[in-house]
Amino acid sequence: MPALHKFLLAFAAITLVACSDDDSGTNPPDNNEPENKVGIEMVRIEPGTYTRGDDVDTYAQPKHLVTITKAFWIGKYELLGSEYNKVMGEGADYYESERHPVDSTDWYKAVEFCNKLSEYEGLTPVYTINGEDVSWDQNADGYRLPTEGEWELACRGGTNTALYNGDIPAVNSEPYRHSLLDEIAWYAETGGKPKQVGLKQPNQFGLYDMLGNVAEPCWDKAASYSVEAKVDPNGPETGRRIIMKGGSYSSRANGTRCGSRYDIAFTGVAKWRGLRLVRNAE
Repeated sequence: MPALHKFLLAFAAITLVACSDDDSGTNPPDNNEPENKVGIEMVRIEPGTYTRGDDVDTYAQPKHLVTITKAFWIGKYELLGSEYNKVMGEGADYYESERHPVDSTDWYKAVEFCNKLSEYEGLTPVYTINGEDVSWDQNADGYRLPTEGEWELACRGGTNTALYNGDIPAVNSEPYRHSLLDEIAWYAETGGKPKQVGLKQPNQFGLYDMLGNVAEPCWDKAASYSVEAKVDPNGPETGRRIIMKGGSYSSRANGTRCGSRYDIAFTGVAKWRGLRLVRNAE
């Protein structure tokens, strides 16, 4: 066989292999941040499995495995007062600056905001609100609250320690400060009021203020944990209290941990309640 013919056959074989390797029949994930008119920055979180719960917070026990099977987008920062006002049309002078988070919303106000933002952006609203009854269309492309399982996956950033930057001991007396917590969170011992977002170190996913500053509501209604592994948990069907995560500027160190949780009534406004948004990813 002529040398040129051998060369052409070899080149064709290499080309076929290369094309086969590149064309696996699946598209890579769309990591382009979804655009919005309000300016909310979001980070894509991939599916994953982690150990949910906490060794100190008895309400966050027993620890158990949680698997989230679908990717989602989550706010890089807590929702800003300026972003909230742009959609809801409320007084812009209420918040201390354009970089301060919303810190006075109840759960119903939060789901109402999600729907209004979805409509503002031309997306399908996630929630159907009928008085005090709220249902969730899990296939809608609009904005929503995270489930508790999604929130903790995003918060931990692939870690399994008390904080996403390391471990701190259980606190037996208050007040108490720890250098690792100081690096990432505003809590009771570091100011006692909401601060501008993004001033502390982010977690491994590039999310800021997942611990401290303002507490963040989840979709889940309150319920105790069980030891069984969970897949895409989203809480019980009924209940009159909802789960809050992350602690706040009024939380002590024991309540400002990745696994810490507490529940509050659906209604009622408290100055330390904020909001972090989520959207389904393709």
